[in-house]
Amino acid sequence: MEIRASCPIPAGSEICIQYVRPNSGTLVRRAILSKKWFFDCACARCADPAECGSRLSGIVCPSPRCGEAALPERPLDARTDWLCAGCGRRVAHRAVGDMLVDATNAMEQEDEEEDTVAKYEKWIYDHAKILLPSHYLMIEVSYLAIE
Repeated sequence: MEIRASCPIPAGSEICIQYVRPNSGTLVRRAILSKKWFFDCACARCADPAECGSRLSGIVCPSPRCGEAALPERPLDARTDWLCAGCGRRVAHRAVGDMLVDATNAMEQEDEEEDTVAKYEKWIYDHAKILLPSHYLMIEVSYLAIE
C-alpha cells in the first residue's frame, strides 16, 4: 500500500488520519471514536470550543435579547455546560443534549404527505432559533433539502 500526502510534511511531524466525518460536532465525533475505535480524541479541533473556528456545535444563547453563540466550555468533557460568549449564561449539558435529540428526531421524522424540501425548510426555520447557522445539524438539513 502507498499513501501520499497532499501537502509537504516536515520530518518528525505527527500524521493523523480521519476516522469519522469531519462535518459532525465534537461530542458526536468523540463518542463515535470512543465507541468504535476505543480512544478519546484530544486533537486541537476536539479541544477547541469553537472547533477551529467552524462552530459546528454552537447553539444560540437562550437568554432573551442575547442571541450570541454558546459553545461547550470544556469540549473534551462530555458533561460540559455550554457557555455564551455574549452574556456568560451557562446552558446545562443535559438541556443541550435534549435539544439535539429533539432536533435530530424532528429531522428524521417521516411524513409521506409533506413535500421533502418544504419539510426541511420548515425544520431550518424552526431550529434557527436554537442552533447557529454553522451547527452541523443545520448544515446537514440544508444539504438534505438540496439533495
